[in-house]
Amino acid sequence: MLKQLKMLFFTMLLCTCFTVSAWAGITTNASQWAITAVEKGYQSGVVPKELLNHATQEITRKEFCDIAIGFYEKATETHLKPKGKSPFEDENSPNAIIAYELGIMNGISKTKFNPQGKLTREQMAMIIYNTVKAANLKLEKGTASVKLSDINQLGANSKEAIYALYQAGIISGYNGKYNPQNNVTVQEGISAFVKAYEIFTGKILESSNITQDTVWIQEKAITFGDSIASLKKVWGEPDRIYENAYGQQRYVYCNDYHDLFMVSVVEGHIVEVYTGSSSFQYQGISGKQKNAVVDNLKYLDKKLNRIELKNDNLDAYVLLDNEGGVDGILLRSKKYRSEYKKRFSAKFGKDMGLELFDLINAARIEKGQEPYQWSEKAATIAAKHSFDMKKNRYLGYNDANGATPFDRMTQGGISYTMAAETIAKADGDAIMVFHEWMSNIGTRSNILSSGFTNCGIGIEIENYSVYVTADFFN
Repeated sequence: MLKQLKMLFFTMLLCTCFTVSAWAGITTNASQWAITAVEKGYQSGVVPKELLNHATQEITRKEFCDIAIGFYEKATETHLKPKGKSPFEDENSPNAIIAYELGIMNGISKTKFNPQGKLTREQMAMIIYNTVKAANLKLEKGTASVKLSDINQLGANSKEAIYALYQAGIISGYNGKYNPQNNVTVQEGISAFVKAYEIFTGKILESSNITQDTVWIQEKAITFGDSIASLKKVWGEPDRIYENAYGQQRYVYCNDYHDLFMVSVVEGHIVEVYTGSSSFQYQGISGKQKNAVVDNLKYLDKKLNRIELKNDNLDAYVLLDNEGGVDGILLRSKKYRSEYKKRFSAKFGKDMGLELFDLINAARIEKGQEPYQWSEKAATIAAKHSFDMKKNRYLGYNDANGATPFDRMTQGGISYTMAAETIAKADGDAIMVFHEWMSNIGTRSNILSSGFTNCGIGIEIENYSVYVTADFFN
């Protein structure tokens, strides 16, 4: 009897070690963050059924080769056949020959393909990059301004591929590293190719597995309604806690400005999620998708700088850049939504300036720029201008006495070689003000400029409106 109980307990332990998801009678052991991408790959006819229950295992060179050719054929709407014989002694499949002929994938030597060998993240980037180029899809060249500290020793071709795919939002790093020699899992490889297909073709692959209440960042879930305690178990303590426009606590995870995200909390549970990270995933939407993909989204309303998605439970906004591409995601629970406070608190005003500073620096890191240094002098000058705009009821760069931003900085004791100013009047909070700025080419250029090194932000509150001034200089 004791032996039977031990066996039963052991079986129960085994059953809790993995989860299996299913759609249309098909099952997969993919992690929750990857299920939608894996389903898309399978439903599109690119990913074979036998890979679905090996999603968490490391992918082989042959398996990734098959996926690469599958996505090439889908993107180009062609069906290829080899033109010649295989140059490899250990692999003669049609896809391996086609990949070699197209310049998508070589062997490990002139005569060895090593079909069962594992694939590294460096190799994955090269193969995706080569596939996109072979399919004649538009791919902007990457720049060395991308801050990934562990790829400096790689070859020029590898770095070019990683830079380009990183900037396009196909691949991502973590804490400033890419980990090029780590092996790739099946679900990672599929997810990267699904992103590449959707971003470079502008077509959304179909999926029935839509989870409305979960955002994924770096393969970690943030789910509405979860307790803040459960969030801390995954992400640790927040870097900051601000007050948002609803009077709620907003937890800020800066992560050294890599993959910054914010969650707001009511009664100890998550009611809002925001991120501008290129690694986020939500309902098949991911960071840095281009405007061609955005145009195919199902939405309730579309404005210049945001799209409101159809969602019964959440106010869901895809935030757009000045070219109409994805620049972030903002989700708020309708259940806990209330009107803005009729009079914002002094703490909200102070927090908003610091929150804008965090958002600006996170955007700079995403674009490969160094973060700004906070300038208390500039913040004081900016706050005085915000007060002047409120007092005299105007929105402009020259103050009521005719002084320009440059006059005010000089009078405030700032020496500079370059300077600029950005202003706003809004009834929202930092997130919406920031994305209003990012959707305008002029204010966006101030935020992302490599010519400035310092920033100060000043806020002035008037009931439920705010006047905002941000001064930049070097």
